[in-house]
Amino acid sequence: MPMQTQWSSSTERDAARGIARLCAAGLDSVSLRRDVLRQLRRVVPSDACFFNALDPETGLVTHGLGEDAPPALMRQFFGAVYPGGEAERIIDLARSGEVIGREVSDEMRQLFGSVGFTRELRATFAMRDEPWGLWCAVRSPSSRPFEEREKIFMRRIARPVSEALCTATLRDAARSASEVDDAAPGMIVIDHTGALVQRTPTAASQLADLADVGADAEALPSAIASALARQRVAAAQGLQPQPLRARGQSGRWYTIQAALTEPDAFGWTSAIVLIMPLTGRDVAPLLAKLYGLSPREREVLTLVARGLSTKEIARRLGISVYTVQEHLGRASERVGVRGRRALLARLFFDAYAARLHR
Repeated sequence: MPMQTQWSSSTERDAARGIARLCAAGLDSVSLRRDVLRQLRRVVPSDACFFNALDPETGLVTHGLGEDAPPALMRQFFGAVYPGGEAERIIDLARSGEVIGREVSDEMRQLFGSVGFTRELRATFAMRDEPWGLWCAVRSPSSRPFEEREKIFMRRIARPVSEALCTATLRDAARSASEVDDAAPGMIVIDHTGALVQRTPTAASQLADLADVGADAEALPSAIASALARQRVAAAQGLQPQPLRARGQSGRWYTIQAALTEPDAFGWTSAIVLIMPLTGRDVAPLLAKLYGLSPREREVLTLVARGLSTKEIARRLGISVYTVQEHLGRASERVGVRGRRALLARLFFDAYAARLHR
């Protein structure tokens, strides 16, 4: 086990033990990342650091958490550098199977240099080829370079941290889905400069909930910036991306969907962003990941959660009724229940936390 290996110093050993305790403590995603970040700084000191949550489906940043990060750095990152291509580099790293990133883009070098940082080290945390978190530390020119022992430490603690991030995200989603099924959506309008120009009353509280830890109060949340970046890339390719999932500081989860308006008389386009609280129906595919269900089993389960009958599911997927029943049977067996009602109840509510602790 990674946490039982030999450490090169007592500081590394104590930090690893502290991280192991945090990973087993059942913390929510924000608390877990905040506390793990502080343990990591004991072994990998930095002038500023970040630990962001990623959407496992897309690899995009859904929540930012930073310490000692200049507000200008966050604004410039999510306002220009991230949509300009850094998002794709983060996704590629997260899905590469590598923990430590080996290359820094020119845009990031320029951005860090503009606020006095010249050294960067980043690591991703993934489970089953799905990214759940991105850690990054930066240092000024007067600080020492990052050392190989620090990279080795990050690789050794990657698996338990990845597992804890995955579990925390799924637990948060389950709790959120059971609490906010009737919450109203919010809507905002972002102009071509990236400024928020209109919002509904509901959106005001949702933006405050989605705000990144340690970021400027006036900055757009990283989840909104991610959705916008994804939409602009997709629009250039003639595609429509799937909604992004993001967690608020309250624990509530949202789906975020961006769309671009037609160009105005000057050729500029604005973006309309819909912020929808996550419901039990939406959360089915996310929770199914925890139980190791196959993609087809998750697909069938999603349609069950939407209220479709066995015949309707078979028609929608182009398979037989018998095959649908087989998928539901295997899914029920993996989760430990019998029947579709019990399957949904277990995934959404009944004994969910107890199963996680077991």
